Amino acid sequence: MTKKFKNILANCPACGYELDFLPWDNGSPADEICSCCGIQFGYEDIYADTKDDFRKVYEEWRGQWLASGAKWFSSNTPPKGWNPKTQLQKYLNNKNKVLHIRSTTTPDIKKDN
Repeated sequence: MTKKFKNILANCPACGYELDFLPWDNGSPADEICSCCGIQFGYEDIYADTKDDFRKVYEEWRGQWLASGAKWFSSNTPPKGWNPKTQLQKYLNNKNKVLHIRSTTTPDIKKDN
């Protein structure tokens, strides 16, 4: 069962949408779907092993989402004033500033022995 959080800063690493859950928590996927771009954490990114692997998965998903028109995925109505381009630009501009918070949202990296 996914933990839902209030007042948490967790953004979808693919589209930047503000989530009310952690995509990954202590190495376990949320198995939730981003309402904005439709990525399912623990499905599309399950085979990623390193931070570079995760980055590639999210960048590829982002590219596909943008190429298809950056449409709202969920059957629920998007938030009032939702603008996918502004959302993504804000996320990409601030990504490094929130890296310390987001570091708990991706699985532990497996080390090669």
